[in-house]
Amino acid sequence: MPYANPSDMVTAFGQAEMVQLTDTGEPRLDDVNLAVLGKALADASALIDGYLVGRYPLPLADVPEVLRVHCRGLARYLLMTNTPDERAKLDFKAATDFLGRVAAGTISLVPPAQAQVPSGMGPVAFVTGQKVFAREDL
Repeated sequence: MPYANPSDMVTAFGQAEMVQLTDTGEPRLDDVNLAVLGKALADASALIDGYLVGRYPLPLADVPEVLRVHCRGLARYLLMTNTPDERAKLDFKAATDFLGRVAAGTISLVPPAQAQVPSGMGPVAFVTGQKVFAREDL
């Protein structure tokens, strides 16, 4: 399930830009190509899920607004294929940096009281071995 939808993209970046980025086939539709836009949003969402998979149970029940914002930026970057503009590059870097911090656990998407630990995650056990060189053995 994509974290953003086509209407989010049109609202954020404008109808004209979405037509320009998605209407690339022949003959021209002179409208937003929803199939192309949907694919970009699905790819951006898959990228986001790659960062979240070990930290949160997927799919997320309530999508935080910050993920919608980053999904839009990632999808726009993906739509620009060969020639992303400076804003798209900055949005992509900001999104991947943010998601990297989420994956590392330094940023949480939900308040601590609502956080669920994914199954299989538990406390860490440390086992110490015997000393190889001790004062008594020398």
